[in-house]
Amino acid sequence: IVTLADELQHIRYYANVLQLRSETLRTSFRVDEQQAHTVACVRLTMQPLIENAFRHGYEKKGLDPDWIEVVGERVDNYYTVRVIDHGAGMAPEQIQLYNHAFALPAIPSGEVMPRLPGVGLWNVHRRIRLTFGEQYGLMIEDNRQHGFVIQVRLPLSEKQ
Repeated sequence: IVTLADELQHIRYYANVLQLRSETLRTSFRVDEQQAHTVACVRLTMQPLIENAFRHGYEKKGLDPDWIEVVGERVDNYYTVRVIDHGAGMAPEQIQLYNHAFALPAIPSGEVMPRLPGVGLWNVHRRIRLTFGEQYGLMIEDNRQHGFVIQVRLPLSEKQ
């Protein structure tokens, strides 16, 4: 377990590498650094989300990567981080399939796990849930077929 501030530093480095691969890519990080030190995060959970935005939102769709944004805010007694891109988006049926899977317990008991197109998001979600509890994890926001927004719900650390 690390702080969100540690994770943000790691994904800033990763974003720099992506920008070397694509001159058109711009990134934005709108997260209060002070607050980021009070948020608990599982190491290497944010990087796959940035990678997915780049690869699935742009590269695999033949689009020039142009925008990836990370936005964080405190909401009641937890912290939400959104990874936003302006890529190809995701079909509503797939969003529904993933969000249904994200609503299941991290260790399903009896209910069969729906077949997902990929396991990367599910693995990130499960790592967060198994570490912090069922109220945390991923959710895909309705993107209206323009871009992609994935929300990560994380706990505030006890050291605040």
